[in-house]
Amino acid sequence: MQTKINGATLTNIGRKRTKNEDAAYFNSCEDFTLLMIADGIGGHKKGEVASDMTISIVSNKILNFEKAFKLTTSRRLIKNAIKYANKEVNNLSVKQEYLDMGTTLVLALVLKEKTIIANIGDSRLYRFDKEFGLTQLTVDQNYVQYMIQIGKMTKEEAKNSNKKNVLLNALGVNPSVYYDEQIIDNNYDALLLCSDGLYNMVSLEELNEIMYLNISVEEKVKKLIDTANRNGGFDNIGVSLMEVKQC
Repeated sequence: MQTKINGATLTNIGRKRTKNEDAAYFNSCEDFTLLMIADGIGGHKKGEVASDMTISIVSNKILNFEKAFKLTTSRRLIKNAIKYANKEVNNLSVKQEYLDMGTTLVLALVLKEKTIIANIGDSRLYRFDKEFGLTQLTVDQNYVQYMIQIGKMTKEEAKNSNKKNVLLNALGVNPSVYYDEQIIDNNYDALLLCSDGLYNMVSLEELNEIMYLNISVEEKVKKLIDTANRNGGFDNIGVSLMEVKQC
């Protein structure tokens, strides 16, 4: 039995913003599949530059890697790519035109048997299993999630907090950056990566309804974005979706 990977990615400006600071990426080849979402921060301070730079730098580092994509070497590759992207964005962010710009980054590098996940900020990665539906794997690196973790805020309070967009970590803002890493087995049916413009506008129930639809991956991505806009579209929306089928 062979495994077939289908993927699609799309960003949208939403209904309230004047420019799109989200960037998304999907690429699949024989050795690996790479998915990314970056959500630029800084508003007029060129958040879209930070997200585009990050996606470009990290993807080029991985695409041009000349060694075998073993787990250990791939983890090191991701670390070096993120470190280099952070350096380049940070070097630019000290200039007046780009002052304090930065970006979130969520990344999945799918190897033959394992998937490496890296997360900076509050863009998310969900795994989808036909039996259980969507499960959020990444932990938001923001103020409200921290308050939830220390017991000072409930999830319901966090949803309505005016500080839910306050990040505790972002790429490019400081000379160095940390990221959360996870390694999971490739026993899922799909991976959904998205910016907060999707998950803040579309409930988990609605997300699951779309994931279970018998339509193409491209149609699902479009439907996810259309639903976010129909529900308000208060932010840019970025989606990268990969489905795994046995054939």
